[in-house]
Amino acid sequence: MPRLKAYTRRRLAASAKLGAAAVPLAVAIRSLHGALTPGTVLIGFAGGFMVGAAELFWLRRRFRTLGFIPHLLVKSIAILAILYGAFLALNLLDVFLEDVTWSVYAEVALESETLIGLLEVFGIITFLLFFVHLDRLLGPGVLVGLVTGRFHRPRRESRIFMFLDLKGSTALADTLEAERYFAFMHRYFSEMAEPILEANAEIYQYVGDEVVLSWSMEDGLEDAACVHAFFLIQDRIASQRSAFLSEYGTVPEFKAGMHAGEVVVAQIGELKSEIVYSGDVLNTTARIQALCNELGHPLLVSRGLADELSLGPEYVVEPLGAFHLRGKGEPVSLTGIRRAPTQSPVSPGR
Repeated sequence: MPRLKAYTRRRLAASAKLGAAAVPLAVAIRSLHGALTPGTVLIGFAGGFMVGAAELFWLRRRFRTLGFIPHLLVKSIAILAILYGAFLALNLLDVFLEDVTWSVYAEVALESETLIGLLEVFGIITFLLFFVHLDRLLGPGVLVGLVTGRFHRPRRESRIFMFLDLKGSTALADTLEAERYFAFMHRYFSEMAEPILEANAEIYQYVGDEVVLSWSMEDGLEDAACVHAFFLIQDRIASQRSAFLSEYGTVPEFKAGMHAGEVVVAQIGELKSEIVYSGDVLNTTARIQALCNELGHPLLVSRGLADELSLGPEYVVEPLGAFHLRGKGEPVSLTGIRRAPTQSPVSPGR
């Protein structure tokens, strides 16, 4: 049986979470009507899962030109229409199998209890979709962290960071019209989604043409996932080479710097809040990435982090010596990591 892609697994997991979130809503609504049954939990979960699946697998990229509220309402109506259609189809079986008359069928389909139920389901769908969009805006795991209070107080964490920067972006922005350039950037970042999830990385932030990825030490070191991420993204972009050339006349190339250390993470801001990592490790990572062109390595890793990685023969590790980085008192030893020439595209061990 073929292995599910990481993006597919995440969407299924997100749909299951929506199913779980829909259960208490279904229980509360059925309790108000005095119609609570053992099947309410199953119905609530199935309904929530269907909402998640419909949004994440079918509707996610649709209706993008609409404003947020119309966008939310149109999607909710579309999902409600599917559920109502399923309800009508199931009741239609009674017409053919149980000798129920068409008039009774129409009465059940349009009775006040059914219509009130549709309004209640519409409210639940809209509520769930709102949180799907909010989770997408904040990034995976952030919404849960905010709800549970994980970020309300500053806390120290040891993390791995990767600053991944697009090469030649300034010249490209001058070549392409503004709309096409942003379409190019959107496509570029979108192609990273599957590799990022496959490597169990978190997107910390986008900074212009740069994306900052982060891992907990455990996740990043396991199977050298943080290094795999770079080459998985490289492979994904390479697989879309023809599409990029056809649409934009160029293929994205990028470089990255990696470093690990202790940071403080907290939620900051009153009028606009965001989750922020603070610590010297981020500045050091940015400085490492800035040396990629000078040293001729697309992936530079601090020696301290490289020594903790368990890399197989598919990689060539090249110690480059110590370098004085801007703003750093002590020199930092760097390592260049490449894929071995005879190796095929990487496959993470996760």
